[in-house]
Amino acid sequence: QTTGIATNAAAITIDTVLPIISSGAAATTVSGVATSAVVYDANATDNSGSTDANVTYSLTGADAAKFSINAAGEVTFVASPYHNAPTDAGANNVYDINVVATDVAGNAATKAVAITVDNAASVVTPDSATHTYIENAAGLLVNSGITIADVDSTTLTGATVKISNGLTAGDALSFTSANGITGSYNAGTGVLTLSGSATVAQYQTALQSVKYSSTSDTPDSISATRTLEWQVNDGSSLNNLSTLATSVVNVTAV
Repeated sequence: QTTGIATNAAAITIDTVLPIISSGAAATTVSGVATSAVVYDANATDNSGSTDANVTYSLTGADAAKFSINAAGEVTFVASPYHNAPTDAGANNVYDINVVATDVAGNAATKAVAITVDNAASVVTPDSATHTYIENAAGLLVNSGITIADVDSTTLTGATVKISNGLTAGDALSFTSANGITGSYNAGTGVLTLSGSATVAQYQTALQSVKYSSTSDTPDSISATRTLEWQVNDGSSLNNLSTLATSVVNVTAV
């Protein structure tokens, strides 16, 4: 008697395919960025074609300790970075990390990523007071409550105040020169230019001293208001100019 033994052979597939990291190799953020802000978003696809769903993320590299990465691949700073005081390994504001994506089979792909921290521009905030100039009056302080903030620069190198709307012959802008800050006014363009290296606080004081006046007997012939644009320069090679801030001076003829 012969006994037959049937054998079923099962094929075992071993996944050796590495995830594919499709996100870029560089990112840029600004000085003082919040720790809640995503500065890099890693995207990896596993062998099933699913993005992020079947991979886990981790970080290695020279500056990995400066960051955290969540399950969705979002990278954030552990502590806010500052352009004037870099803490990256190269001390050059370029933070080098390796993003590692590992699938459920243990296959891991790595992408080198450089995250650059740029200078943050100063922020100029005009006061909210109403300023009214009366014809033939002495110079009027037009922004005595203006403030300047800069998260990564303690000094500024210049500033401008421009009559951007309503400029009329006879208009003038002046300020009190101090702390090495000098300036000049161009009547043709309506621009008061300040220059000289000084602290943020000293430039704030200088801008708070800016006055508007007019020698015109009809200062409202073009407009009954003057729009002023305020801007400061922190002297950096990038993002050195603040966003234009505006204020208004009302002009009353008598």
